[in-house]
Amino acid sequence: HRVFLVLGSPGGERSVQVRLDGRPHRRLRVRAHRLYDVARLPRAGTHLLTLRMQRGTEAYAFTFG
Repeated sequence: HRVFLVLGSPGGERSVQVRLDGRPHRRLRVRAHRLYDVARLPRAGTHLLTLRMQRGTEAYAFTFG
C-alpha cells in the first residue's frame, strides 16, 4: 500500500520530512512538479501521516495505491 502526492518546488530544490505514526519515515527531495512516492506500508490500516515542508514547496493532490 502506497501514498503518493503531487509536489513541486519552483526556484530550486526543497525537502519534505515525512513522519508515519510519529516516527521518521523518509525525506523527499522535491524539484520538478510530479508525483512523489511519500509512503509505503506493509498493509492497510489506520495511520497518521505528517509532512513538514520547507517554505515554497507546493503540494496538490494525494493518491493511494
